[in-house]
Amino acid sequence: MWVGTQTAADPNGFKDGDLYALRVGSLDFIGSLGEGVKTAATWTKVDKSTVFGTDGKPFATGDALSTWVNASGRSTNFQRIEDVAEDPTSPGTFYFVTTGTTNAKGSTSVAVTDPALAEDPYGRLYRFSLNAANPTGAISNFEVMLIGGPGKGVSYDNIVVDKTGKILLQEDETSFGGALMLAENREAAIWAFDPVTKAVTPEFYLNESAAGGQFNNLNLKGQWESSGIVTVPGGLAGFESLLFDVQAHSVVNAAGSTSVLGGNYAEGGQLILAVPVKPTQTGGAGNDNLFGSIAKDILAGNAGDDNLYGNGGNDIFLGGDGNDQMFGGLGNDEFDGGAGNNIFYGNGGNDIFIGGLGNDVAYGGSGNDLFSLDGGNNIVYGNGGNDQINTGSGNDTIYAGSGNDIIIAGNGINLIYGNGGNDQIATGIGDDTIFTGNGNDTITPGLGNNVIYAGEGNNTITSTGIDTIYTGSGSDRFILSQGTGEATITGFNASNDRITLGGTLKFADLSLRQSGLDTVLSVGTDTLATLKWTNMSSVTSSLFVA
Repeated sequence: MWVGTQTAADPNGFKDGDLYALRVGSLDFIGSLGEGVKTAATWTKVDKSTVFGTDGKPFATGDALSTWVNASGRSTNFQRIEDVAEDPTSPGTFYFVTTGTTNAKGSTSVAVTDPALAEDPYGRLYRFSLNAANPTGAISNFEVMLIGGPGKGVSYDNIVVDKTGKILLQEDETSFGGALMLAENREAAIWAFDPVTKAVTPEFYLNESAAGGQFNNLNLKGQWESSGIVTVPGGLAGFESLLFDVQAHSVVNAAGSTSVLGGNYAEGGQLILAVPVKPTQTGGAGNDNLFGSIAKDILAGNAGDDNLYGNGGNDIFLGGDGNDQMFGGLGNDEFDGGAGNNIFYGNGGNDIFIGGLGNDVAYGGSGNDLFSLDGGNNIVYGNGGNDQINTGSGNDTIYAGSGNDIIIAGNGINLIYGNGGNDQIATGIGDDTIFTGNGNDTITPGLGNNVIYAGEGNNTITSTGIDTIYTGSGSDRFILSQGTGEATITGFNASNDRITLGGTLKFADLSLRQSGLDTVLSVGTDTLATLKWTNMSSVTSSLFVA
């Protein structure tokens, strides 16, 4: 252990600091200390002349230091110390691990082939607390917390202590652990150790099968490692997650025993962000970021302007008060925005969107989505799939998407784009504008001064308001009834388009008159429709169908 003061001239605190060696009890080697055993330990100050020459420069090798430290009674030998981490829940308490080696008991150089004869074959986890009044003073609670083995992980590499005090241990390439991994049908993993309950559980397994067998022996275990683990604060990933690296040392070209891709599978590896599963998360009164997992999650934002991220799984989003943003993943998600002006992103899956009284924006994905947005001036993007879109009172804008959609817009001044697919569109009271798109659509506008662009396809349009209708290139049918409104139809084509009379009306009940370039259809004083740029002579009974 180095003890020193960092300065601009000595940023590491080494030159003017002191080095201490750890002595555990009266042990020269740690291997005889069993799991769960506590004992005293002391720090021995190292003679600086073993580190620096008379010129103040450090020696090129550590030979002198090693000789001094390993002299009788000065230190305890650990087999390949790998990493150390302080407990954030108990400042001054430290954990460190050894990876273990093939060294025989009581030796630093004699190798054995039988793990039972090795000093530390599978790695160990240790804990101690510094003396707060005197950090280099005696330690009363040095403890072997965990000894690697079956069901507990092997060859401990990097570690981190999370904000709950749980220790996460990674596995390195192993000397003896390959047989244990093969028996457990796995490669390197990340293990979680609870220092209170002493429970050891696997958090993540590396999926070696994803590398395939062309350049990798799937039966040769213990050649992979996970390395460099750090925790990711909640502000970045919603709650504490893990960032680590995967190194696949066994991925080589067997014919030439050369590394594949310049060794990048092993050195450099693959950087992974791992988000633990927390099925239910609840925000507070502030602006929260809640992140789900690949499984089913319930994310409740409550008050505040929240960001809810579902990721995979069939998730439930409860926005609560505030202007919230909710991001679904690949599952079949349910969104309930609550109060406020909310934004929903459905992505994949068959999603359900429920808005509140605010002005909401909802983006459906590729699935068959259901939108129910009541009050407010809402914007809906149906995108792919056969969607059902229901909006309440308000001035809504709806983009239906490519599927066969059902759109029911309530009272208000609505703007609707049917886009592709065979859509059914109905609106309430208000002056609506409707673009049908390319499919064979059924349009029923409500009372109001409506404008309808029929577009391509064979459309059926029921006129119930003061409607202005522009036809497309398809064969359209117009349903006209007495006492329900008046339609002005531009682009009527007697060759393709047809008219259906509602109720008991028949062609014989109609009065036709030429008004300039237009033909007007009436029943008594009630004008049903005006066919723009249509000669009355072309309007015969053959145009009227049931």
